[in-house]
Amino acid sequence: MNKNRLIILCVGLLIVLGLLFAFRDKRIPFNNQKMLEAQVDFHKLMETIAIDMSDVYGKYLADEMSEEDFLTEVEDLKDRYQHFVVFYQEVMKQVKFEAETQETDSLRAITALQNTYESVGYILDRTVKDGVPLPRADILVIYLQQMSKIEENLEIFQESLLNLYMNEVVESLNDTEK
Repeated sequence: MNKNRLIILCVGLLIVLGLLFAFRDKRIPFNNQKMLEAQVDFHKLMETIAIDMSDVYGKYLADEMSEEDFLTEVEDLKDRYQHFVVFYQEVMKQVKFEAETQETDSLRAITALQNTYESVGYILDRTVKDGVPLPRADILVIYLQQMSKIEENLEIFQESLLNLYMNEVVESLNDTEK
């Protein structure tokens, strides 16, 4: 996973989250474009968490971090992840969104984002049991499996995003030709 790509996506997400937070008391009708913009921002925030998670797990697996520090960092990541999930769910409840009216690419983007955050949650939940990290070999297997899923979902998200933007451009060109 390219760290620069993740950082860029995270910055955009923070901007959108700020806008969404400003309108949190209102039910917002989202069209495909607005829904997509919100999903891009959420994806960027999730990528920030994933980058930090990659650093923590990488150091621990390379034996460059103590077990105590690892547990502290994982708890911090879990807290940030939980705040993200709660905020995401609150925003999604506020939007008027009907799957039947959304384009296939919009739905694919939303599903990819949800799969990404579920994979991050899986890593955080499954690598520490009762306050004790699993053996490093077990953590490595879980981490690599889920990171592979995260990368696949990132590709699906980006492909869907590109398709949606291309459709917008084509529609815009068709409108100007009329």
